[in-house]
Amino acid sequence: MSRKPASSVKKALATTVAALTTKKPVLTVTVDYPQQGDVVARGHYAVRVTSSGAKEAQVSINDGPWQACREAVGYHWFDWQPTLVGRVTIVARARANAKTEWTTCSPRACIVMERTK
Repeated sequence: MSRKPASSVKKALATTVAALTTKKPVLTVTVDYPQQGDVVARGHYAVRVTSSGAKEAQVSINDGPWQACREAVGYHWFDWQPTLVGRVTIVARARANAKTEWTTCSPRACIVMERTK
């Protein structure tokens, strides 16, 4: 039976410990606007999503399909065209790249109203 030199075992152990104790950056995602309970007029509204370290973000309106956001000036934006009046729930998700899992935020509720003249 052959034995590995102590230095090889120590090196392997150090590599394993380092891999287990290295903290991966935590990705956060938030719907900034509309804020909880905001009243939004029908027509165009730019939903703003903040996500630290994300390369891709999407939103879902009322549990609908995920829709891609665009990135500009340090935020992710979704150009929303609300057509129905009433309570709406928006959820955002983001990920660092195509190989990482999605991080999803808490739902954000707002109210869509008719545009006043």
